[in-house]
Amino acid sequence: MIFLSERDSTFFQGINNEIINNVIETSINIFKLVIGNHGDSEDIYGENVDKFYKTGVIINCLILREDLNTTTSTFGTNTTQFAKFAINRNQIKEKNIYPEVGDICEWNGLFFEINNVNENQYIMGRPEYNHSIIINAHSTNVSNTNLGERNQ
Repeated sequence: MIFLSERDSTFFQGINNEIINNVIETSINIFKLVIGNHGDSEDIYGENVDKFYKTGVIINCLILREDLNTTTSTFGTNTTQFAKFAINRNQIKEKNIYPEVGDICEWNGLFFEINNVNENQYIMGRPEYNHSIIINAHSTNVSNTNLGERNQ
């Protein structure tokens, strides 16, 4: 059996943090979806067509994006892109944010809606040493987010 101590885990986390924050330095802005009351009207059943988001939180991560995919129909041309964002769990805790399905990630001037969040990247296969969160997302139009006015 291979042994892994708390000290080893701390060492891995330190190296990971240093690479993500001091070498790669790629960040995204995560906007949490607000469910419920939106100012003047109460939306307890999720019936509101407009989506509202909290102020964004900037966090460093690794980004793996696919190529742009362009489709043409009678309505015009549409471009989509899928991306994965790998975030260190310690940074999630420090920033007090947990990405969920429906939240928005802004990166490189594009907005990505979160499809799925995975927490199964374990050190040596041990769940108690889960060190990252992988976000799967697809590009979305800025008009679908109500975020365009904030960033201009």
